[in-house]
Amino acid sequence: MLHRVHDYLHLVERWRRVARRAGLRLRKLGRTDGYDVFWLSTPRLGAAHGLYVSAGIHGDEPAGPEALLRWAEENATRLASWPLLIFPCLNPWGIRNNSRTDADGRDLNRLFHDDKHPTIAAVRRIAEPHHFAVALAMHEDYDAQGIYLYEVQRGTQRMGERLLAAARRVLPTDPRTNIERRKAQSGLIRRKVTPRVFEKMASPRLSGSTSTIRISHSPSRRRPRRIWNFASARISQCLNNASAWSASAARSASSAVIRWY
Repeated sequence: MLHRVHDYLHLVERWRRVARRAGLRLRKLGRTDGYDVFWLSTPRLGAAHGLYVSAGIHGDEPAGPEALLRWAEENATRLASWPLLIFPCLNPWGIRNNSRTDADGRDLNRLFHDDKHPTIAAVRRIAEPHHFAVALAMHEDYDAQGIYLYEVQRGTQRMGERLLAAARRVLPTDPRTNIERRKAQSGLIRRKVTPRVFEKMASPRLSGSTSTIRISHSPSRRRPRRIWNFASARISQCLNNASAWSASAARSASSAVIRWY
């Protein structure tokens, strides 16, 4: 039986209702694997200092699309007042089939350096004119023991500790000293990359450093409804904090890519 969080058409219909309440337009990004892909932006979005949010690039991680949608539903009357670019679900075939990849077995999260995939090419084209203060790419990780941050340091500015401190208000920090085969300290994994590697890892145009935040639990595991409500509520709180934080981040030379796995 199909779980409702994997019902892509239902998700799109809910987004249409959000867009109408917010006075926004849900636009078609393109069509891939038999499904239309959508995006929306607000009038406040300009060339700089916006907030980029995407979800559903891995179809077996439905917490991101559902939590993003719940956050939008709860804040529909406020969305137009924020500078937002939102991609609600980038891999609808994967969501429908509970698959990390698309119908051809491609991991879309590894294709941002290549314009051959139509969805990724369209995302890059739409995001290209903007420099974002904050970018949120929402994922899911049921193996985690709390929230942790993967910070890819591009410049001299660091914000990993600041982001974890803000997230700690709603989620515990992952205590492990080794996460994803990398050394971690107080929930923070940090590495340096060259500009060329950085371009392959991040789609939105950002300055400073990129960071990855992951949270625990999978709604498809035990006690799905209870875990789902917990995850969605916590992610919604994090998104509200990020929306408020992006205003102050606009005055900073640093930026971040925040990913909820």
